[in-house]
Amino acid sequence: MSNIFAKVDRISTGTKLFTVAIGFLIMLAYSLENHPAVQQTSQTSPAPAPPPAATPAPAAVAPGTKDSVEPAPPDASAVSPVATPLTESAVPVAAPNVPTSERALETESRMTPASPDSPPGYFTVGSTKDDVLRAQGLTKVMGEFEWTYGLSSVQFQNGRVVSWDISPLSPLNAVLIPHNQRDAGSARARGFFTVGSTRDQVIAVQGTPSHFSDTSWTYGLSSVQFRGDTVVSWNNSPVFPLRAALLPAVPADSAAAKNRGFFTVGSTKDEVLGVQGAPSNFSDTHWVYGSSWVSFQNGVVTAWNSLKLNPLKAALIPENADNLTSARARGYFVVGSTKDEVLGVQGTPTSFSASYWWYGPSWVSFQNDRVSNWDSSPFNPLRTQEIP
Repeated sequence: MSNIFAKVDRISTGTKLFTVAIGFLIMLAYSLENHPAVQQTSQTSPAPAPPPAATPAPAAVAPGTKDSVEPAPPDASAVSPVATPLTESAVPVAAPNVPTSERALETESRMTPASPDSPPGYFTVGSTKDDVLRAQGLTKVMGEFEWTYGLSSVQFQNGRVVSWDISPLSPLNAVLIPHNQRDAGSARARGFFTVGSTRDQVIAVQGTPSHFSDTSWTYGLSSVQFRGDTVVSWNNSPVFPLRAALLPAVPADSAAAKNRGFFTVGSTKDEVLGVQGAPSNFSDTHWVYGSSWVSFQNGVVTAWNSLKLNPLKAALIPENADNLTSARARGYFVVGSTKDEVLGVQGTPTSFSASYWWYGPSWVSFQNDRVSNWDSSPFNPLRTQEIP
C-alpha cells in the first residue's frame, strides 16, 4: 500500500511541475508577442507627457528619537512641467486617402496666386498647373506632361498648358483667349469666318476648339486648317457645323450662276459657289459637298461626282444641240454614238472623265469621243440598243 501512495505522490509532483512549466511558457510567449507592438506604438504615437516628479520620501527616524526630520522642500527646477492640453489643430489627424503628391499640389495651389492671363474659373494656354487645379480640380491621373480628366486631357510643357483634348462626355473648363480684341469683335459682329480669317476671328465666331495644334483646330467632327495665322480650309460636319462661309471673288459671276441654276465644265469657283453654296470641305483643287465633290484645274471645273445623298446642281452642255435632240427623240444610243447623243438620251452623268461616264453603278466608255462599250446595271439601266 505504501508503494502505491509513493507512486501517486510522484505522479502528482510531476503533474505540478508540468503545469508550472506550461504556465511559464505561456507568460513568456505573451511577453514576446506584445513587446514589438509597444515599440511600434511608441514610434508612431506622440510621446506621453512625463509623470510629475514624486515628492521626496521623509527621512528615516532614528530609533529612539522623539521627533522625525522634516522633509526638504522640492526644488522648483526639479518639478516636472505640466503637459499642455492638445488643441484641435495640434491633435494628429489621419491623412485622407489621397496620394502625397496630390496633397502637395492641393496645398501649393492654395498658396500660389493665379496667373494673370487665366480667367476666373477657367484655364488657358500658358496657365500653370495650379491654375488647372483651381479650375478643374484634382484627378487620379496627374503625370508630369499630361493630366487626364475622364475622356479629356490637358498637356503641359515646363509646367504650363500647351494644348488639350476635350471630349463632350468629360468637358474641361478651358478657354482660348483672343489676342486682338478688335479682330475678334469684327468677326463676332459678322457672325462667320472665311478663308483668310485670323485665329482670333475663329475664336470669336466658333469658340474654343476641343483640340488644336499649330495647323489645325478641331470642333467635334469638324476642323479648321491654318497656314501661319490665317484660315486656308476647313472640314464642316453637319453634326458639329462650323460658322464658316466662302466669299466670291467676283460677286457678279456668282449671282449669274445662281440665277442660271447650275454649273458645268469650265465654270469658275465663284459660279460653283453661287449655285452650290459653301463646300463642307475644300482645297485648292477639290471641293467636297457631303458625299459628292467637284474638281478644279486652274480655277475652273474639270470634273465632278454627284451622288443622290448630296446631289450637285451640275449639267453637261452639248457641243451640238441637233445631235442631242435627235438622240433624245430616238430614245437610245448605240456603239458609235457621240457624247452629245448619250447626253441627250441618258442625261448628265453622275461622274465622268475623258474616256468614261458613270451613271450610278452603270458606265459608258468612249474612244475618240464615241461610244465603244458600256455596262448597264439593273439598279440604273442605260437606254441602249445593240445594232445587229
